[in-house]
Amino acid sequence: MDMANKNIREFQRSIGADGLAIVSLTRTGSNHYKARIKDGLTGREMTYILASSNSDGRAAKNRLADIKRFFNN
Repeated sequence: MDMANKNIREFQRSIGADGLAIVSLTRTGSNHYKARIKDGLTGREMTYILASSNSDGRAAKNRLADIKRFFNN
C-alpha cells in the first residue's frame, strides 16, 4: 500500500469526522497535496498544503489541530 494514499485517506476521514468538508484535493507539482476545506456551519474556507508523507507519528493530529484552530478563530 502506498503510504501517501494511506495518509490522504486518514486525512479525509478525520476532516469529515469534525463536520468539515474537503472541497477539492489536488496534487501539486512537488508531490504535495493542496486541500480546500470548508466549514459547513460558517461557510468559511481555507487552503491547506499537506506533505506527501508524515514526518512523525503525531503529524496527522497536529495537522488536524491546525485546521480546527483556524476555523475556531
